[in-house]
Amino acid sequence: MNVLLRISLSILILTVFTQYCLADTTVKPTEKPVDCRKYNGSCGDCVGTHHCYYCGSSKVCWKYDPTIKNFIPPESQCAKNDSFLGQCFFSTLVLLIAVPTTAGVLLIALGCTIYYCCCRNNKRKIQRDQAQFQAELDRRKEASDRRKSERQAKRDDIRRKYGLFKDGDDSMYSRMA
Repeated sequence: MNVLLRISLSILILTVFTQYCLADTTVKPTEKPVDCRKYNGSCGDCVGTHHCYYCGSSKVCWKYDPTIKNFIPPESQCAKNDSFLGQCFFSTLVLLIAVPTTAGVLLIALGCTIYYCCCRNNKRKIQRDQAQFQAELDRRKEASDRRKSERQAKRDDIRRKYGLFKDGDDSMYSRMA
């Protein structure tokens, strides 16, 4: 039950974090529009400005409307592998491939870690408990067998003493007639 609670809590936190990251970041009507064209020529200045992206081949700064539908800048303004958004090191297309791939690898690693910590350790604990239980059971059985043989030896001595052995049994005591 504890494992299920941990997994549910992890999923809840991941969902809230994802919704926070994917929140609508469109330009609000109260914000004044930014003219991105005045940042032409410099990638660093262009991508540092809110809602602008830089086209490396034409060296033009374009306005960017960040919606889920139009996440990648349009092909008519700039080639997909030559547009830079938020930074100048990797193109938007590379980031679009690298970020989800990295996130997927991290989620798989997180899932494996949760499985290893929660499930595998519990299996080992159960196996250790079973081994301890079996050792205790063997110890008790050994003690029981030892006590049983001692009781049997005492009974045999009493039977010999009073001559109650079955036919063919030797005894050091003989029956009084």
